[in-house]
Amino acid sequence: MKKIFYSLIILGSLLISSVAFGYSPRSTQAIMYFNKGVQYSKAKDYDSAINSFTQATEADPTLIEAYYNLASIYLYKKQIDDVYECYESIVRLEPKSYSVLLEMAKIQYNRKNYSHCIKLLNNIPSSYRNYDKVVQLRNDAMSFFNEQKDVITRTKSSTANVHQRTILDNFNAPAGIASDSKGFIYVASYGDNSILKINPKDKKAVVFQQDGYLKGPIGLAVDRLDNVYVANYDGNNILKITPSGRSSVFMENITQPYFLNIDNDVLYASGQGDGIVMIYNLSDY
Repeated sequence: MKKIFYSLIILGSLLISSVAFGYSPRSTQAIMYFNKGVQYSKAKDYDSAINSFTQATEADPTLIEAYYNLASIYLYKKQIDDVYECYESIVRLEPKSYSVLLEMAKIQYNRKNYSHCIKLLNNIPSSYRNYDKVVQLRNDAMSFFNEQKDVITRTKSSTANVHQRTILDNFNAPAGIASDSKGFIYVASYGDNSILKINPKDKKAVVFQQDGYLKGPIGLAVDRLDNVYVANYDGNNILKITPSGRSSVFMENITQPYFLNIDNDVLYASGQGDGIVMIYNLSDY
């Protein structure tokens, strides 16, 4: 994507000339702030100028010149988000500010918000003096917008092919799932306090463990020796079940353990009730 450079569309005279014509009392205060902003701008004290021009807009939200000057300074300081907010204020006050609409479209283009860019450009009539720039930017934006749509379409068509799915059912509130080194799949059945084991060949599920230790099993993880670890949510502990089916309490006093993961002999467990993440080195166990 080629970079579109912003134009300094602000009238330079606004930054070097004060305003001193009749206004209501409220607007008089706004002009006072505005003129201070001009003086600060002359002195290149841009932070003070921003503060003064902002006060001018607060005193008189219709003082469009203040928004122009703010946009000019923000553009100089490369604070594009602030520039855009000023442009929005200008367009609200004067919808036919086509130069401003074009600059807003450039910002959206550079942000890769092509649909928004095109929407803004569509508000600019062909009678606009720089309409050739509008046409060129719209063409560029449309080109990239169509590319984005193609990518989205390709992504949707290439993910999660329904013909490659295998669905196993008749589980009672299945939760965590994990597999061992032989390809067997273990499922935590929260609804009936059991751990099911699925054979990778016939996809049949059998009860692997269902005893007094299991109380609301949620998360599962399997280590390199095929021991199954269970986040026993309602039991406030983590269980360890050996390949032969022998259960034992591996860790106590972890409130509402939820998610388990094992990576390089390190067990990670989240304790939902405690608001913790526990890290345990299994190689030392």
